[in-house]
Amino acid sequence: MFRKIIEKSKTQIIHTALLTFLVALTFNAFFFAKNTEALRVPGLAVSFSSTPRINGTAIINSTTQTAEYLVAVTVYSDNLTGYQATISTEDNETAMTSVTNTDRIESISQNTPLANFPTNTWGIRLGDYGDFVPIPSASTPMTLALLGSKSVTNTDFYQANVGLKLASNLTSGQYTNSLVVSVVTHDYPPRALALPSLYWRNAMKDAAGGFDKIKHFARSVTPPTAGDNPVHLEDDGTSDTEILGWFDPAVETFYYYSLADKVELNGDSSYMFLDFINLADIDLSGFDTRSVINMQGMFRNTGLTSLDLSSFDTENVTDMAGMFYDVKNLTNLDLTPLNTSKVTDMHYMFTNMSSLTSLNLSRINTSKVTNMTGMFWGVKNLPTLDLSKFDTRNVTDMSQMFF
Repeated sequence: MFRKIIEKSKTQIIHTALLTFLVALTFNAFFFAKNTEALRVPGLAVSFSSTPRINGTAIINSTTQTAEYLVAVTVYSDNLTGYQATISTEDNETAMTSVTNTDRIESISQNTPLANFPTNTWGIRLGDYGDFVPIPSASTPMTLALLGSKSVTNTDFYQANVGLKLASNLTSGQYTNSLVVSVVTHDYPPRALALPSLYWRNAMKDAAGGFDKIKHFARSVTPPTAGDNPVHLEDDGTSDTEILGWFDPAVETFYYYSLADKVELNGDSSYMFLDFINLADIDLSGFDTRSVINMQGMFRNTGLTSLDLSSFDTENVTDMAGMFYDVKNLTNLDLTPLNTSKVTDMHYMFTNMSSLTSLNLSRINTSKVTNMTGMFWGVKNLPTLDLSKFDTRNVTDMSQMFF
């Protein structure tokens, strides 16, 4: 018999697999384990496989009257926080028992090699070497694996060996017990993975009824009501939890909400806020931007009067072309929080920022930039510009840089 129990919550995923051992004796013994298939569930799956049938006559008539059988356990998990896998009997009964007689195949009582098993006993061992140990009960499970962290997607394989020593004084009948492998992930923070920025932009425009309606962009600490007519902004193929967005006309604000601590922006976040001409402020603190590669035109032609980039992780961004193009109301811009070490394209990055009076580029890294065309075109009210940190050795186009 094989049974799976799956439970998923906000913080953990639990998955168990049960394998029943059957020893049938008419002076023949059989060890039975049903072949199984792993159930693919989000986050976690576990399965058993083992030898389907053993001839007990060979055990009883062998010189040692012993045998051992491999039980292979496969665990699939894509949870980065790791998991703990344990093995035990289904309840606190550790003997194999029969419904037709009172004989029992007891668990061994102490660690011992198979050769020293008492008659009519069984035990378990993890791996190929070492002594067998007593069968663990449900109240005292044995740890099969303990992973503190793991790769994004990984299949792990574990091995247990079940050993038996049988004798002909065991009354004929069927003797059974079940082993359960339980796998519990460590605290599992749900990931909220956003759709590409084009979908966000269109959803914002449609929800508000136009590009000119939204003045504020913020995260909500409470979920929307049905009356808010929220739209889904998560990538339902990869996201663990919803990202809901809606427009509140009373405060001219577009809100988003998610159970996750952070919303992970899509690798393509280009033109996300393009043409929201009255958008004065954006709260970026709820975004995780570690996976973003493209930020081209991200804030282009917005009405921003302030912009805090301190929460932006741009270590993987390669394209910042036109990122602040036509942001004409912003007077101060501090880029010191940004990691631009992988950026290759900065053309038109600050073009037409006509109100800009302070631009901090003191920590900017331009070592890989090849295109700076029109970078400061139309930045006409900036009194000073410190480019001492600029590395232009790889730049191939600086045309109209200060036009």
